[in-house]
Amino acid sequence: METTAQLKRITPLQEELLHVLGEFGYVTARQATRIVNRSRSVTVVQRSLRELARYSSLVGVAKQNRISAQCFAYFLLPEGANVLSERTGKPRSSIAHRVNENLLFSLDADHRRMLVDFHINLRQGLQTKPVLTRSGERFLQIDHIDRYFERDVKKNKKTGTNRFFTRTKVVLTSGASLIPDANVILVDTTDPSKRMLFCLEITRGSRNASRVVDQLNLHLQAQLEGLLPDKYGIPSRYRVLMVFERPTLMKTVLARFAKTPALDELDPLFLFSTAEEVERDVINSWCSSREPEKRRNFITGQITTPA
Repeated sequence: METTAQLKRITPLQEELLHVLGEFGYVTARQATRIVNRSRSVTVVQRSLRELARYSSLVGVAKQNRISAQCFAYFLLPEGANVLSERTGKPRSSIAHRVNENLLFSLDADHRRMLVDFHINLRQGLQTKPVLTRSGERFLQIDHIDRYFERDVKKNKKTGTNRFFTRTKVVLTSGASLIPDANVILVDTTDPSKRMLFCLEITRGSRNASRVVDQLNLHLQAQLEGLLPDKYGIPSRYRVLMVFERPTLMKTVLARFAKTPALDELDPLFLFSTAEEVERDVINSWCSSREPEKRRNFITGQITTPA
C-alpha cells in the first residue's frame, strides 16, 4: 500500500509535524518551528514539510500570491487525517484536515496566520505556568477549538446537495449571523468537569472601527441570548477576546464600545489586547473597555496590573 511505504520513509521530525498539522490546521514553517521547539532552524523544518508535501498523499500546501517563503502554509490531507486517527485513536472529525483551499487561503493568509499565532501562544502559555484563581493554582489546557475556516457538511434532504457551515457560526434571534474567528474551550486538568468557553476575534490592519463595534454588539446580543454556551454545552457565560494588529484601532474601539448602554455588568466579559502584547503574555495582557488602563487575566477576569 502506498501510504504504508510513505510512512516508512517519514522521519521522526516529520511524524511530529503531522501531529502539529492535525492540531493547528494550517502552519507555516516558522510557526511549526515554534511548536516543535527543539532548537531546530526554520530551514530544517521547512525542508521536512516540503518533502512531506512533495512525495506523500498526507500533506498539502497552500500559498498566498506573493513572493515570500512565509506565505506558504501546510495542512493535512484526508489521508493524513486517516493515518493520525489510526495512530492516536482520535476520531477523524477531531483532526484538522481539508482537501484544498488554496484560493481561500490566498485571500486571508495573514488572518489565518494571526489566528494560529494566538493558538500557539495560548498553548505554550498554559504549559509554562498554572493559572492563579481564588481557589488556588489550576493547570489548564486546550480541550477543543473550532476555527472559522473549518466547515461541517449537511445534505439537503430535498435536493440531495451538500451545504457547508462554518463550525463557529451561531444565528441570533434577529436572524443575524455571528461567525467568530475561533471558539476555544479550556479544561481543568485535575477536574475535567470544569470547562470554560472563550470566543476569539482577530482584527487586522486599519479595519473600520464602526464595523468592529457592530461586531461587538452582535457578540453582546449573543451573550444575552446564551447561544454559544448552548452550542457547546457549557452552562456559564463566556469571554470574548479581541486581538488587534494595530493599537490605535483598539484604542478607538475601546472608547466607542465603552459607551454601549447594554454593556454594564457584562463589560468584564469583553477583553481586548494587541497581537504584540499577546505575544509577550497571552494570559495577563488584556483590558476591558471601561477600564482600559488595567490589565486582566483573561481566564479569571481578575486585574493583574493596577492603574
